[in-house]
Amino acid sequence: MFGGGGGTITHEDQRIMQRRGVDQIFFAGTSLSDMTSYVREHYGKPRQRRAGSDGEMKLARKLTEIEDNYANGKR
Repeated sequence: MFGGGGGTITHEDQRIMQRRGVDQIFFAGTSLSDMTSYVREHYGKPRQRRAGSDGEMKLARKLTEIEDNYANGKR
């Protein structure tokens, strides 16, 4: 759990809240960018690779090679 950003939480409140399980308090002046970065880093899920993406990339590269050869007169 995290909270803050509005300036109404004191440093003493922060210590009490953290003892009770609050992970992070954002005090007044913390930028939205810093808050969202913190949330992404600590709570975001890593993106999973799609099954078959290696094969798809090989096919895409081969098609590009064929198109390039066709465009350059190599058939």
